[in-house]
Amino acid sequence: MSETRENRFLERSPRTRIAVFTSSRFPAGHDQHILARIIDLCRQVDADVRFFHHGIPETLLEGDGEHVHELLARSMIAPTNANAARADIDHFERTMPEQTRQLLTDIRNEFEEPADPREHHATRWAFSLARLAAAWAPDLLLSYSHYEGSTAASIAHRLLGIPRVLVLPRPPEDGATPLLWQWHLAETELLILGAPARAAGIADLARRRAPAGSTVDLDAPDLFDRVAALAAAGRQRRTNELPTFVSTPREPLRDLPAKPFLVLGTERTGSNMLVNMLNSHAAIQSYGELFNPTLMQRGVIDGLDAATADADADDLRKLRAEDPRAFHIELIRRAAQGGKSHVGFKLLYYHGVIDNRLIDHLVAVPDLRVIHLTRRDRLARWVSHVRAVESGSWYATRSDRQTRPQGPRQVELALHTTLQDFLWQQLQEERAAATFAHLPVLEMSYEELAAAPAEQSGRALDFLEVERRPLQTSSRKTGARDARDLVSNWDEIAAGLRRTPFRHLAERARV
Repeated sequence: MSETRENRFLERSPRTRIAVFTSSRFPAGHDQHILARIIDLCRQVDADVRFFHHGIPETLLEGDGEHVHELLARSMIAPTNANAARADIDHFERTMPEQTRQLLTDIRNEFEEPADPREHHATRWAFSLARLAAAWAPDLLLSYSHYEGSTAASIAHRLLGIPRVLVLPRPPEDGATPLLWQWHLAETELLILGAPARAAGIADLARRRAPAGSTVDLDAPDLFDRVAALAAAGRQRRTNELPTFVSTPREPLRDLPAKPFLVLGTERTGSNMLVNMLNSHAAIQSYGELFNPTLMQRGVIDGLDAATADADADDLRKLRAEDPRAFHIELIRRAAQGGKSHVGFKLLYYHGVIDNRLIDHLVAVPDLRVIHLTRRDRLARWVSHVRAVESGSWYATRSDRQTRPQGPRQVELALHTTLQDFLWQQLQEERAAATFAHLPVLEMSYEELAAAPAEQSGRALDFLEVERRPLQTSSRKTGARDARDLVSNWDEIAAGLRRTPFRHLAERARV
């Protein structure tokens, strides 16, 4: 992985783990006081604390810089993509059908209207946070009054049986925790109240909804002991099973007519270049983004021969939508009939989080080999991504060097979205590595591939156990300039990065 070898999903530290579910924008300025108290509490019980959230506010760097640095270093950020959120609900409905059905019924009963909670964006995102936390396997769940975070903590508590703490430093605001916050009291084993919340009579309400004896003041002398006792109870339940992000385990898939592989990664990591080079080998068929949702909506089967696709395109599209497993096997069969011994495709991270059936299938292929492409310089990747979005140019061949638009000369970056991308990509690298940890994986970086394509493609052929041959590519790098020249507000971005865990990226970077 790019900055660190740590994988938070695979690492099994003996320390107590506390998952803190934050407000929807983390770390928002108005939250930093309570976040500081929570960090202090976790230090008192010697815990590894992680913050589960969805976004980063524009006001990120208001306040103490070192405090923000520590918060971001402990970030666990979940996507706000609606398809991914639906897949996360589907995960719980597949793995815990009865419990999830009752949970959704209980949430619906708390709403004033009988709407399906799965269609409420904040509830969907709460399920995403809960699934992410489940993979990290905490010993204790903690939230502080806000809607999505507290809903995620209550969902995880109900479905996973992990002890749960709710901190209310002040009375809930209608806009922050509408309708459901009293339900959270019933899903809470310890309610911690600040002075404003006590003055508002929250303790009296808690006695009617929360379990008996479960309320304590934020400044109580036995607060740390009570939190530590709950965490210890949760820790006793922790297992050593490693997460695979699998929903419904499949029977191992054997006896395929060709050896399968994946090129796994995110955008702007050299995946097009590697796929093209592999395709120039006579024994290899490397499809493109078979499960890209945009291409699927357009009916495109990326990398399939046009004549073949025209003959039965509708059947193949239907098969892909109804049964990704059968679709993948069919493409392997066709390629094998064409004389290919190795058949693969490109899977971007977000393709793998929007359909549980696809991952459930891939991890059940014992012979699958995974080439995991990453890019060490996250800033360079992000600048390249923004330029591609603004220009609409995601791929360039050697022949269109002079004719294809290469993006604006400069782009303006926002610090909060830049950091959000860094955190998101880091977590997705870890999630992908955890998902395929039981399979052979070749780690390769964009920087290595760009600097020595012949050497790195040879590594890939050796990994796939294919005869080494010189490989060709029609693609080329779409950028090789200094970030200072390409980012119009470079000084602002560099100054902001220096106050975060990504301070090293404020140095010169090639994009």
